[in-house]
Amino acid sequence: MESDSLVAARNQALSAAFNMGVYSLQVSDDLRWFKYQVPNLHEVTGIMAAELLYKTLHSDTTAHLAGIPPTDNPYFAKPRCQYHHFIIGDFCMVKPTPLRFDAACTLKEDYDYTLAHLLHYGRVVRDGRLLAAFRHYDNTGGACDYRTDEREHAMMLYLINKWNGAVYPNSKRKNELLIRRNPFPYLRGMEPVEAR
Repeated sequence: MESDSLVAARNQALSAAFNMGVYSLQVSDDLRWFKYQVPNLHEVTGIMAAELLYKTLHSDTTAHLAGIPPTDNPYFAKPRCQYHHFIIGDFCMVKPTPLRFDAACTLKEDYDYTLAHLLHYGRVVRDGRLLAAFRHYDNTGGACDYRTDEREHAMMLYLINKWNGAVYPNSKRKNELLIRRNPFPYLRGMEPVEAR
């Protein structure tokens, strides 16, 4: 896969869904399993996970982007809903919107897309009840074929500069970013995001 084709494919999927007037579900081939934490942690099918995410997004009148925690550890996936947190692109759902993934993001495009939604709509919705496991770094194909430390660092710098420091390097995980707990002071004064 070419480094820019993931973002192009994401945007094509968004446009195709929105042209039909439906939500877009983005699912990575890195997916291993889903689990749901109510009442106890148990495995669910992909269809059940999509239905749960749809209900979460559909019930929110403001957010246009919904997703799940970037961890499969239930301890770190609380509380039920968070509204200013990172939405991992490997399993997310988007209501019709003019917002698209930034073609300049050959990696970490989901951080950029999360921040675009926070700037444009003031919130996203992340449902901590639904967990998934992904093979992000050892799955052949996709970003693993072109991911290098140099590309990771270049993309991190791009996003830190683009978003006025609303994201910053994760000191505990190499080549990872964190969105600030309150990103809005960093986003203040930025122009609304236009459709790309």
